[in-house]
Amino acid sequence: MSSIDIFFIDYSNESRINRAIDSLDYLKHHIGKVTIFHYKKIHVSTPLTLNSRVIVMTDIGEQINQFVNISTSDYIMFMYSDEILTTEIYHSSLSYKEKKFIMTSQITVRNLSIKRPFIVSASLLKKYPLLSSKFVPFNEACFVAWLLNQNLQASSHYEGVRQLRKKIDTANMHKWKYLEKFTLKTKKIDTPISLSVMMSTYNMEKYIETALLSCLLQHEPFQHIYVIDDGSTDRTHDILAKWSTERDDITFLHKENGGKARALNSILPKINSDFILEVDGDDWLDPDAVTTLLNLLLSLPNDVSVLYGNLKIWKEVTPSLIKYKKSRIGKQIDSHTELFTYPHPLGPRIYRTDKLKGIGGFPVISFEDGRLYEDVSVLYNLLKTGRILYKDFSVYNVRQHDESITKKNQSKWNDFIVYLTTSPL
Repeated sequence: MSSIDIFFIDYSNESRINRAIDSLDYLKHHIGKVTIFHYKKIHVSTPLTLNSRVIVMTDIGEQINQFVNISTSDYIMFMYSDEILTTEIYHSSLSYKEKKFIMTSQITVRNLSIKRPFIVSASLLKKYPLLSSKFVPFNEACFVAWLLNQNLQASSHYEGVRQLRKKIDTANMHKWKYLEKFTLKTKKIDTPISLSVMMSTYNMEKYIETALLSCLLQHEPFQHIYVIDDGSTDRTHDILAKWSTERDDITFLHKENGGKARALNSILPKINSDFILEVDGDDWLDPDAVTTLLNLLLSLPNDVSVLYGNLKIWKEVTPSLIKYKKSRIGKQIDSHTELFTYPHPLGPRIYRTDKLKGIGGFPVISFEDGRLYEDVSVLYNLLKTGRILYKDFSVYNVRQHDESITKKNQSKWNDFIVYLTTSPL
């Protein structure tokens, strides 16, 4: 049997870690290193941990990659959040000579099933490392996204993993629903309709890669991703420039700061897809966003300029902790009055490209030099020429944080409405 390093990730307490380690007793002659990733320094006391180390979690993806790179074992085993083994893994399961060997495990919580890498050949992990935690909204997504990111297929699946009983509150259930979407199989859409993404960003170095990766980590790809840096003064420009040189499905533009309306209008001439989804640089998409939207766009009436749905709102508690807050369920809007009383933001917004170009793009108004409420201004104009349509779907996640420009300018909303209704756009 081959040698194996064990990684324990985010267990509730020391006793549960000890119990999980004890469940590996039959493997004790084959274990290389035992590494325990926890939010604080802890002590474990079991004979199997004589050759162990405890690491305080920061960027779990990068930390695991570092230890994988120095591993001398043949395999890496991942044990997650209070899991234990309930049956023996037959020795033959760990005797494959495949360089691309992947065994997955699955955990089910309240009918939500999430598949994650369980045992992986060390050589494969060295070739295809986990994503850094800065690329995903939650640490747990590093693992579920890894299979989708590399389009890797499991060699086998292991059923003998059980999670010890723990409380799962409503907020965590929404996180699990997001993670499950990486596991679910989606049927490829056979359609001539094309869908791209446009993103304007300003000083979003902390969030932009999460937003960008969520557009790439899709079961079905966008036709293209257009990103414009609106004169950022932080590292946003350098981060985006790196991504645009590595992939041919991303177009990166840069301009002097002038507000989102001007920035998005700079993108519009380059877009040739039928529809364009707007994504903010501090938000992110579910991995089934493209599939869900293409299914809806297939039957969209020709007079509809914008499709929109529901928003999931997440509160940033700390830079490394984000919690589900609520879902904002949309409603149909048929008039300007209903637009003004809508609990904004209205989204996600998927524009019919020719309709958006037909009104000249996003209005650059004199109110605040066109730097606020460009989403409402453009919807106001589109309602003059056609319909906007609500459908009940949820693929878009809004991050609430202290640096949000909308949060900083809530007091100006009433003045904006007065301007909009008294000044021609």
